[in-house]
Amino acid sequence: MQRLTRTLKMSEWATIQRHCHRVKALGTLQHVPVQTDKFCTMDLATSNEFLKYLQSRKSALIAHTPKFLPNLTGLAWPCSWLGIHTLELVPHLLGPTLIHLSVWGHHGDSYIAPRNVLAAMMRILLIVPQCSPSLKRLFYDYSMPEQDNQVSNLLSTVIPKCPLLVEVSSHTIPLSEKAFKHLAGLPSLKLLVSAIPTTGYPETRRSSNPTFPSLRSCKLQAVNMQQIQTLLGSMGSREVDSLAVELNKTAGVTSDQFKSLLDLITQNQSSLRVLHITHATRLALPQPNPDQILSFTDISPMVNKFPNIIQVCLVSSNFAIDLNDDDLRAMALAWPSLRVFQIRCTRPYCPRPSITLQSFLTFATYCPDLTHLILNLDPSPPNDYLRRQGKEARHRRHTLQYLQIFVWNELEFPSLLADFILDLFPNVTVHAEPICPREGNRKLWLEWETFQPFMRGFVAARRNTGRERLTEVNRDETMQTDE
Repeated sequence: MQRLTRTLKMSEWATIQRHCHRVKALGTLQHVPVQTDKFCTMDLATSNEFLKYLQSRKSALIAHTPKFLPNLTGLAWPCSWLGIHTLELVPHLLGPTLIHLSVWGHHGDSYIAPRNVLAAMMRILLIVPQCSPSLKRLFYDYSMPEQDNQVSNLLSTVIPKCPLLVEVSSHTIPLSEKAFKHLAGLPSLKLLVSAIPTTGYPETRRSSNPTFPSLRSCKLQAVNMQQIQTLLGSMGSREVDSLAVELNKTAGVTSDQFKSLLDLITQNQSSLRVLHITHATRLALPQPNPDQILSFTDISPMVNKFPNIIQVCLVSSNFAIDLNDDDLRAMALAWPSLRVFQIRCTRPYCPRPSITLQSFLTFATYCPDLTHLILNLDPSPPNDYLRRQGKEARHRRHTLQYLQIFVWNELEFPSLLADFILDLFPNVTVHAEPICPREGNRKLWLEWETFQPFMRGFVAARRNTGRERLTEVNRDETMQTDE
């Protein structure tokens, strides 16, 4: 038995109990890379049934010696109603062999008070150092920010007692300043997903000791540019493979600050393959300064420094990003292994884009592995040369799966545009819409809706306008570290 995914009858659990030494992972450890081909894994739906079985025999299992699952290496424990009511079993599941732990709560469960979810999470985390000191991968999450500080403060005592941690990940719970400092000193930490503490961190890193000496992949949420620049400037690792920085809670990021951040990354890193820097905020922003523009001259040092880039995402809500077809050609030539590309401004006041359908042909020619392309586009109809090149490109079977284009212009000859795109990218799904709100621009929106019938796999433009959505692209792939 390699992988258990179906729901078993209660009578069948006795068989599982007889072979409990073969169970290596309980729950769906989707947040961490777990090799499931070598041991039995119980998926979450199945493990819920398993929890019910354990609950029915709780007294006997608590008295069980040795541990009921003596070779368990991975545990994913939901702080749901059932998870909380079987919490007494957790100390009897955690053991010296455990190296993967995922624990999370969800505020949408109306049957559980938030304080009970937090108490359950904290109870599990508190016993980890004692029961599983060899833990390597830790995922924790709970989407109630106003109460996250309780878990954050607890982690400042848990992390120093787990010195072998390789991966720490939370998308919603920011670390406390003390916990972040402990993480920064871990010699083996390779992956970090976290928010930087809102206060204290920049002032505490005046020490000459480098931080995160072994980091290979990180996704950081920062509330100001000083935070992220201080952290990246003191980072000991020069071989970060994947770096994602979210500035979505920061108002007023300027093009000069953005350029300084790119320069800092270019100077301090040597082997970057994935770079995401996003400032797609919904905060009220000041009126833009027309002189604030990020150009290819500002990006080119990074383009030349990292030839192995496979994903790049640079998104601004506060200043224009001015690129043209020649600039994108230079990037396509520099990054032949590119898979994901998004460099754009999300605000309607940005200048009309200078990127035309010529860039589609460029990516189809020089980036055969590209799967996701997101651009602000001037959709002028293709000329005869482009149409001929598009027809000739049919045999290449390009791998592009998703194309998202944002436009200012009225649409002419929608059938020609659709034919050109499908010639280049026959398997693509397209999302196309004007960047302006629908209100007051209904004519432009209606013209673009005429494009839909000509495209296979067209994704209808969203109706809820006035909110800018940053497309999430391959998040799991982005944050994975190459072994």
